[in-house]
Amino acid sequence: MNDYFHCNANSETCGWIAAILAMICFGSFGVPIKGDAANSVDIDPLVMQSYKTFMCFVTSFFVLPLGVEFTFTPWGIVSGLFWVPSGVLAIYAIRNAGLAVSQGTWSSIIVLVSFVWGIFIFKEPVKSIALACFAIVLMIIGLWGMSYYSAPTTTDNDNIREQDMLTDDDNLPHQVSSTDDDDDDDLYNQSFQEEEEDGLNAEEEDMVQQDVLFIEQQQSSLSQRKKRTTLNDTCRTTPFQITKSSISSRSLQQQPTTLLPYHCGKGRRRKDVIFCFGNVQLSRRNAGLIAACANGLWGGSIMVPMHYSGKSTRGLGYVISFAIGATIITILLWILRYAYHLYKTKGSFVQSYYMLPSFHFKVMWLPGCIAGTLWSIGNVGSIISVHRLGEGVGYSVVQASMFVSGLWGIFWYKEVKGFWERIKWFCSAIVTLIGILLLSYEHGS
Repeated sequence: MNDYFHCNANSETCGWIAAILAMICFGSFGVPIKGDAANSVDIDPLVMQSYKTFMCFVTSFFVLPLGVEFTFTPWGIVSGLFWVPSGVLAIYAIRNAGLAVSQGTWSSIIVLVSFVWGIFIFKEPVKSIALACFAIVLMIIGLWGMSYYSAPTTTDNDNIREQDMLTDDDNLPHQVSSTDDDDDDDLYNQSFQEEEEDGLNAEEEDMVQQDVLFIEQQQSSLSQRKKRTTLNDTCRTTPFQITKSSISSRSLQQQPTTLLPYHCGKGRRRKDVIFCFGNVQLSRRNAGLIAACANGLWGGSIMVPMHYSGKSTRGLGYVISFAIGATIITILLWILRYAYHLYKTKGSFVQSYYMLPSFHFKVMWLPGCIAGTLWSIGNVGSIISVHRLGEGVGYSVVQASMFVSGLWGIFWYKEVKGFWERIKWFCSAIVTLIGILLLSYEHGS
């Protein structure tokens, strides 16, 4: 097993090659997540993470032809416990705050976390701790700069908000539920209260009145539409894309439906505000940045359990254990999510089932598999890099994937606009590169 890639003669060279491979793949896996296919169905983060986990599991067995023996360590489950939740947070961050800014935020935090583990806890060798710390500071400053200059301007935010206010009628769910009048009144009051908090002008008040008329018309015709109600093909409240012919009217009547609180008549709704814990208002961007920070804090320890596994399960020998552990954790998260819905629906198995998000197989199988494959390849590279270079150096350097994702964000998604903003971003990238080069020089043999 130790002869894989024939890198024993120069293990550091192998580690740096693996780190560069991981940088490219980690910096690109988010592209399908932010692509048109994912946007068209508003893919749920746990669903996208499930695609990644599936491809991670399938591709992990490709290491066997390389001479790696099939071994398993329970420490792989611990790594999965770090990776799967942080992966969900990463997807949420990308879809709400943007690819470049999200990856820059969590990368700078992961660099700090992994460096602390490697240098101060595992006592990995460096020529000078002071200079190594200085290199890490340079990397964090550079990554933070790339993240900061990836942020859209105020004008861009206003344009995005205006675009988010407008959606087609076809994108709105046309389901109605058989809730009682008191619950409906609560929904009306909640909708009005949220709109009042933002402040309404005459035109917006007009739209709210249209909203009232729209909901009342739906409720008044409820009894006539029960038997004719069908599932929207892209509805997120069904775990699988099922045609209307395979669903009985009784099942449809049992489905829970939540009227959109931001529906403002004639197909208008607001999507730029997210409510957390009931009353806390956050913009989508801020919610995404919080998720990115949480991903960095939690995900910075993904490779730490490998240090406690045996020699036979380190390096490429850890890939299969990691994949199995991630699969177990992903399944547990789905069970917990279903149990939560059971609790909310007071034990209704049917309603809880329909409250699970759709996998959108027809639309998402290709981008989901591409994202999962890229991440899996990057994961193999990061495992080799950490095994050869150590946690403090290897996993820190991998976080320069921000440079790759930033290029995607600048040139493909146009997230960074303006000549001088791009110049500042590239200056930050140079600072990051200097930090990487200094850290590579300081790495002890």
